[in-house]
Amino acid sequence: IGDGYNAASIADGTYLANINEQVENFFGIPPYSTYRNYFNVYTRIALSQEEGVGTVNTMKKNRFGTTFSNVKGMDGDISAIFDYASQVPTINEKNFEQIFVVVVLNTTMCVSLSHLYGNGPAQSFCPMSSAPYPNDTRGILQHEACGHGFGKLGDELITVNQFIELCECGSPNHLKGLQDFHAYGFF
Repeated sequence: IGDGYNAASIADGTYLANINEQVENFFGIPPYSTYRNYFNVYTRIALSQEEGVGTVNTMKKNRFGTTFSNVKGMDGDISAIFDYASQVPTINEKNFEQIFVVVVLNTTMCVSLSHLYGNGPAQSFCPMSSAPYPNDTRGILQHEACGHGFGKLGDELITVNQFIELCECGSPNHLKGLQDFHAYGFF
């Protein structure tokens, strides 16, 4: 599903071209390329009043309220996205936990995010980034959608040079967070 695409960008083919590019990016690396025939991919057209994604200083009237923020980096109406995606005729209560939504953002900014839920569904926000690889459109999609959203993998990067906290002493307990994800079979 795309967000931030107005009637003009849908009519001129930009919306579907971006969606198709992201589908090819998803299946562009193993093991996804090997198992492509086992996936069902659906596209829904989501019309926004305005083109683009909002920022801290500007609001855009897009379909799912996606915006870049200082708090999470990016946000959107997660419930509305799942509701819209679940209107695909093959989605029902029995298989909803298998739903995975990639939200293709009509912006060249390089900010992305994935939401993972314990019962299985997930969604990844992936912009049409103009940054160089690995922060370009393909790199972000493969990191967020392939790695986090579908693969349920955690980041492997260093943000702080310290050990995982083993106590509950008021500071962020990274071990507890990791154990919570492990309980769901993630990371």
